[in-house]
Amino acid sequence: MTNNWFSVIIPTYNRADFIKTSVESVLNQKYQNLELIIIDDGSNDDTKLIVESYSNPKIKYFYQSNQGRCFARNKGIEMASYDWVCMLDSDDIFLDNHLDVLNNLIETNLNFNVFATDQTIEGEKRKYFTKEYSNPSYIITFKDFMFTNPLALNQICFNKKNVSTRFYSKEDIPISEDWLFFRELTLKYSIFKSNIITNDVSIHPLRSVNIIDTEKFVYYNNYSTLIFINNNDIANDIANKILANNYLMCANILLSNKLKKKGIEYFNKSLKYKNTYFNSLFYKAIFKIILLK
Repeated sequence: MTNNWFSVIIPTYNRADFIKTSVESVLNQKYQNLELIIIDDGSNDDTKLIVESYSNPKIKYFYQSNQGRCFARNKGIEMASYDWVCMLDSDDIFLDNHLDVLNNLIETNLNFNVFATDQTIEGEKRKYFTKEYSNPSYIITFKDFMFTNPLALNQICFNKKNVSTRFYSKEDIPISEDWLFFRELTLKYSIFKSNIITNDVSIHPLRSVNIIDTEKFVYYNNYSTLIFINNNDIANDIANKILANNYLMCANILLSNKLKKKGIEYFNKSLKYKNTYFNSLFYKAIFKIILLK
């Protein structure tokens, strides 16, 4: 068996209260062929002090002015000494089997350059794929990311030498940048997914998805979809399906939060696409509009 080496990238911003647990989850891996690259995106708390308290040669720490998570992740990929790259958010953890499982997947599935494992959210397993119920492993393609984002970046590992996809870096996108990445990634590469659980997501009030207001959340979800459509060669029928679903999803989020005027704006945008009328979100939105005064 080849001794693959992994570069684990943790982008962070003001996560002094969480990052120690994340760092130690990487350092405590059963499979130890690794380096840990921490990209500090302009923290002004004690993040640097905590990271520098480790005298571990496996750790690389890089501080940059605040530019956003896309820039931080791309910087980590650039700094990576090894071909196999993993991501970890600085408030989440790898279980101690994470790299060991990935190494075994790489060795037994040589035709793939992107792999994913499974995760729990605060220790609870959630199923996103119907394929999961009967298969210990399966292939994920672009079709799985057209209308939803079923993976987290913590779950994946890719070969940076063979995979050209990088994070959008023309500007900072604080929400849905991972969905944009996955859509562009799966246009070119299939993902070999294992149902083995190897990481856990922490839920807390300071997660970015919890501190951004609803209108901004919807704006960036919509914006990332428009970037994807405009920057890639997508067949018109596929693009129309994605856009119809996107506007209906945005409308439903806004309507669920009683933002009726804005919700109707997005709902009306969906009406130009014939796919809209075959989407269950269309009827959910109508129901919410009727109920809202």
